Amino acid sequence: MVAPLLREGESLHVHHGFPLRCFSAPWRTMPELGSSDEREWVGRFLGRIHAVGRAAAFRERIALSMDDLGRNARDFVLDGDWMPDYLRPSTPISRTSC
Repeated sequence: MVAPLLREGESLHVHHGFPLRCFSAPWRTMPELGSSDEREWVGRFLGRIHAVGRAAAFRERIALSMDDLGRNARDFVLDGDWMPDYLRPSTPISRTSC
């Protein structure tokens, strides 16, 4: 069992109305996908995810954009107290170049 990460002494947060809890899992790695058994397992897993999504119509589905998934997410992480100092960029990141 892994304890949730704390921010300002709290482990449960709300982001855009959704409860959120973050965990550290340093022992996890991406599957090698070197064997057909591993590729088959990933395929079944993805199939289950798609089956759940297909089970009912979505009331709201957001459009994916570079601003939402890229720039805004980057700025949220950089502006918040989420990263340890040793992971912070040593030079400021240009927020207009990407």
